[in-house]
Amino acid sequence: MTDQLLTDLEDLLSHKGWSVLMEHADQEWGKVGFAEKLAQTLGAPTMDKEKGWSQLQQALVTQREIWRLLGWPKAQIQQLRAKQKEALLAGTASRRGPGL
Repeated sequence: MTDQLLTDLEDLLSHKGWSVLMEHADQEWGKVGFAEKLAQTLGAPTMDKEKGWSQLQQALVTQREIWRLLGWPKAQIQQLRAKQKEALLAGTASRRGPGL
């Protein structure tokens, strides 16, 4: 299961569609896209401060969660590789101690 998940996630990240999705996310929620959203939302002359603050909080939470979600495959790959390495090291370790 772990090996298959690792392979699937690596395939996902190397797929052209993933690159397209990441480019789109960057346009919409990266520095430039996010700044444009803020300017449109908060720049309205009729915006009251309380509503503006609420919308800013919502936008920040949304941006953070989008990038957390899109970062999950890479983080999961790192965790799975670390587990594989630990298992490999545990399987090759001497019971009498290192070098004995």
